[in-house]
Amino acid sequence: MRGLFKIFAILFLASISMTAKAKKNVEIRLTGTIHENVEMTVGTSGRKEVICDLPYIFEVPKEFLPIRLKFRSDNYIYFDITVPKKPFDSAGHIYLMKVDETAMEHRLKQAAPITYNQQATETKSDLAEVRNSDIDKNIPVTGNVQENTFAVIIANENYQEEAPVDYARNDGEAFKEYCIKTLGIPEKNIHMKLNATLNNFISEVDWMKQISSAFGKDAKFIFYYAGHGIPDEATGDAYILPIDGKGTSIASGYSLRKLYKEFSDFTAESVTVFMDACFSGSQRGDGMMASARGVAIKSRPEIPLGNVFVLSAAQGDETAYPYKEKKHGLFTYFLLKKLQATKGKVSLDELSEFVKTSVTRKSLVENGKSQTPSVYVSLGLQDKWKDIKLK
Repeated sequence: MRGLFKIFAILFLASISMTAKAKKNVEIRLTGTIHENVEMTVGTSGRKEVICDLPYIFEVPKEFLPIRLKFRSDNYIYFDITVPKKPFDSAGHIYLMKVDETAMEHRLKQAAPITYNQQATETKSDLAEVRNSDIDKNIPVTGNVQENTFAVIIANENYQEEAPVDYARNDGEAFKEYCIKTLGIPEKNIHMKLNATLNNFISEVDWMKQISSAFGKDAKFIFYYAGHGIPDEATGDAYILPIDGKGTSIASGYSLRKLYKEFSDFTAESVTVFMDACFSGSQRGDGMMASARGVAIKSRPEIPLGNVFVLSAAQGDETAYPYKEKKHGLFTYFLLKKLQATKGKVSLDELSEFVKTSVTRKSLVENGKSQTPSVYVSLGLQDKWKDIKLK
């Protein structure tokens, strides 16, 4: 998407409850602020409704849940909402953004604190919890600007068919803030997608290709992903899972091998990849994904080509855990912790060693289970990756 986005209104609260009169229907209430008429598409039925004002109440049959609500208007772009299968009182938000190519200094604003029914904690929504940990405060600010560094950040928290990924949204938003403030990457050089579909993945990789073609060796890339990964049970190949994908269908995923092959074709100086995901079929935390087998699959590591460095949250059949106290992924927390402590002036070698040691130790203490971050380096960077710095 060209240009930058200025947020004018940022909060929708979706309150979902069973109606007393029609037990087979679910009442959905949208509240907040809108500045123009908004067209809402309900699920895949093609049903459309025009919202002229809020609050707005409508009903859908219970058996249609979970259901996707898509919002569109002439001047604004909305993130979609997924209504969960089990109706319960909850709260959520989507960002409302207006295209404004002259708004170079406008920043993404954080929505007001969100709360939801604590009795329904087993069914989580795609809502970001309040970011208030130590890494979310006192973020170092640099005076340097990296005009030729570009970043794609994808944070998939709320899945249509699978369990949510706890704190993925927090991870993505915090990583973006560090990219801008600490690493000095212009906001116009950052593409961030919350709850990305397969088409979103394809589109963002295509954008990176175009940048690589235009900037050549002058460009550097950072690719960050937090979300589910799945293995091909037959081959052990790893796949990133978009929010519209299903764990039992590798066709609905984005092949990690394909992703690294795309990156290897770039003529860029370097491509740095941070993967806060595991590819064993486990969900973030305890248990398996809803569609996975009862045992974790040992995924095969993908070795990149070209000028690619990868730091991944876990290896083999391990799980990538959340750090519940900090409301972040364990991997992302320590990744940002090192950027905070060094003000971004850290080599990939120093960064990876800190993350590997910290995550391995903390996971054993907090979870009683192993989580071992791993480094994968292409041949093109073998002799110099340890000295490469993010800024």
